Amino acid sequence: YAKQCKARFIGHIDCMEIVKRSLRMAKVPVAYTQGFNKHPRLITSPALPLGYESRCEYIDVEVYDYCSPECMQQLSLVFPEGFTVINMYHHSDDTMPLHLIAYATYMLSFSDSYSYRTFADKLNAKESIVKKTKKGLKNLRFDEAIVEFTTHDSAVTLLMPIGEGSVRPDSVIAQWCGTDKPFEIALITKLTSYYLKDSVVTEFQ
Repeated sequence: YAKQCKARFIGHIDCMEIVKRSLRMAKVPVAYTQGFNKHPRLITSPALPLGYESRCEYIDVEVYDYCSPECMQQLSLVFPEGFTVINMYHHSDDTMPLHLIAYATYMLSFSDSYSYRTFADKLNAKESIVKKTKKGLKNLRFDEAIVEFTTHDSAVTLLMPIGEGSVRPDSVIAQWCGTDKPFEIALITKLTSYYLKDSVVTEFQ
């Protein structure tokens, strides 16, 4: 599904509550955990940072019965504004699990030419990046933070690792553009997710 416009300001936990409510409204036959405090059995792709748009969020929902096309269509109708269902399908246990997602492509659309040129110059120079950790600041080599990049018009596309040890695009914008409000100068959109297959970065589908 996609998460865009004002929905990008909804945090991950609240987003998951919206998803659960939408599944109930669409009468999707969701399986639940056992025990006193039951929870729907679902897994999500890595949490999207607050303020980011995305065109490639994933939810793996365990169902106890076949989910009809009509049920899937209803889910599209009950999703709130800013959330768009892109595709729904049944899969088997041998489908690539979401926890293996390890990379993502982001598009950074800058609001002014000065910020874009500043960022693009740092990018082309392959400057190192500083990451804040619990133990203090850590210098990352350029290739540790950014695998590939392209520049076009007033936008930049970055392929970056995600998860523990990685750095976020908004942090790079803040450092390179000298701002503490990176979302005021750039819209960040997650475009594609990837995993490692035989040491090759492969698109998640």
